[in-house]
Formats: sequence, structure tokens, C-alpha cells
Amino acid sequence: MARVNLPNMQKPRNHKVETCEDAVRGVPAQERVSDRVARYIEWIDFYADLTDDEFQQYQQQYPEDSSIVAGVISRAREEAMQQGRVEGKRALLERLLRRRFGLLSPEIVEKLGQAAADDLESWADKVLDAATLDDVFA
Repeated sequence: MARVNLPNMQKPRNHKVETCEDAVRGVPAQERVSDRVARYIEWIDFYADLTDDEFQQYQQQYPEDSSIVAGVISRAREEAMQQGRVEGKRALLERLLRRRFGLLSPEIVEKLGQAAADDLESWADKVLDAATLDDVFA
């Protein structure tokens, strides 16, 4: 982490593009596991907080690294969006269940919290026709 963050401490904030590149180039020198490299680049992206204009500048100045960074960032953002969609489905289903059947037990809340998107969709399809809460999960 220190290797990645040192450039941030040594350069003024108006050198964000160069600082980001210094950090990105430092990661493979310290880490060989591709999943960890990707996570560090995600962290750099978050911490650098490049604007769209700054990212375009980055892509123009460092085309060889920008494609790797863009791929990692794109995957991370897609995963976050997918997770957000699942959380939205979960929240909506929980709300519908409470409106239809009243207070939910901690076990049901936990079951919803651990459910996959497909299960949430299947249960949501049953909410309007189910006579009881058990019918939803049957």
C-alpha cells in the first residue's frame, strides 16, 4: 500500500494524472497475483478520483497502461452495478413482504440477505398470489 500511495504524498494535487500513472506502474512491481493487481488498481482509481477529462488525458499520455486500467475499472464498476441491482431487488422484495404479511422474522430477513438474484426474482413473482409467507418461499 505504501508503494502505491507514496506518489500521492510526493506530488501536488494538480498532478493527479501523473500520480495515478506512478501508482499504477508500481503495482506490478510489488504484486504478481492478477486479482490483487486488479484490486489495487481499483483502489488507485477510487483514491485518484480522476475526472472524465483527467482520465482522457491519462489515456492519451499512457495508452499502454490505460487499457489495463480501463478494463479493471470497467469490471469493478459493472460488479458494483450488479451488486446494486441485487440489493435493490432485495430491498423491494422485503418491502413487499412487509406490506403483504407484516413484520418479518429475523430468519426471513437473513434469508433475503443471503439470497441470489434468481431466488429474489422467483419469490417476488409469488408475493401477489401467496396466501402466506411460507407460500412465497415454497
